[in-house]
Amino acid sequence: MTKVEKWAKEADQGSRFVYHVGTSASGPECRAARDLYEGGLVLLVQKRCTIFKGLFEYIAHRTGKKL
Repeated sequence: MTKVEKWAKEADQGSRFVYHVGTSASGPECRAARDLYEGGLVLLVQKRCTIFKGLFEYIAHRTGKKL
C-alpha cells in the first residue's frame, strides 16, 4: 500500500496530500493517486512549486466519498 492510499483511508474531506514533486507525474504513488481519482475518492491538482523553480507539486484533495 502506498503513502497516498494510506492517507486517503484516514483523511477527512477537504484534506490535501502532496504525493509527488517533479517535472512530471510518474511512479507508484502517482498511479495510486490516479486510481483513487478514478474511484472518486480524490481530486488531483498540479501546482507550480514555489520553492524549487521548474518543478510541480502533485496534490490529492480528499472528497467526501466513503471508502
